[in-house]
Formats: sequence, structure tokens, C-alpha cells
Amino acid sequence: MGQLAGELSLARRAVAGMAVPDDTIWLDANENPAGPPPSAISAIVNGAAATARYHFEEFAAFSEALAESEGLTPQQVLFGIGSGDVINAAICAFTSSSRPLITGAPTYEIPVEFARKLGSNAVQIRLADDWQFPVKELADEAAKAGGRANLFV
Repeated sequence: MGQLAGELSLARRAVAGMAVPDDTIWLDANENPAGPPPSAISAIVNGAAATARYHFEEFAAFSEALAESEGLTPQQVLFGIGSGDVINAAICAFTSSSRPLITGAPTYEIPVEFARKLGSNAVQIRLADDWQFPVKELADEAAKAGGRANLFV
């Protein structure tokens, strides 16, 4: 739990001792300044009674509907319960012993550890002093590793 707590408090540690406005949006807490749209509020209210369980039996239909709306096949749709499943699938698909995980540091430690346990190298590029991701350095590392530097930029 200590590791997770470190991830969750990164932004707050970065501003420790600083005067932070009351209306600060904490993205690390998944806050959204706009709030949910009315359609989402309606779906929440109408579906609240069914939220006590995961609806695994609906996953196939959900994949089909999402694929159709985006012009994809259901095999091209991947979702998970939380982000962990999707992040792990991406690490499995896009890293190997010759294709490293390239990320900023500090960042979420769990994907870095997962990649290393799979035998992939993890290249971590230090965040800038203002906590921004050094995009050019990340892209340069991707190019050095044989990847396309414009893939995620």
C-alpha cells in the first residue's frame, strides 16, 4: 500500500508548503472541473441499482456497440475493470526484451515493475523541474529503441 500511497500523493507532495487555491483540480484524484454531463448523470441515476456487481455477461455486447460506433471490429476493442488490465495489456503488446517501456519519472511504479518482471527494460526519463513530461527526450528514447518517435506525441 505504501507504493500506491506514493503514487496518489505525488501532486500534493509537489506543491507541499505552497498556497494552493481552494478550486484546484486534483487530476491525480480523477477530478473533472466540468463535472459529468447530464447524460452521464441520467445513466448513473438509472443504473445505480445494478452497480453492485460487474456485468461480465455484457462485455461482448459492449465491445460490439463500442466497435460499431468507432468503425472498428470488436477484436480491436479492449477495456478493463480499472486501468490496470489495459495498461498491462499494452505493456505485454508493446514491450519486450528489445523494446523497452519508456516513461517519465517519477510516475506510476506498478507498470514499470510489471514490464521488468516480463523481462522488458524500463527507461525512465526524469520529469522537468515544473513536473512536465520531457516529451522530446521520451521521443528520442523511443527512436533509439527502434520505435516511432511520433507514435504517442
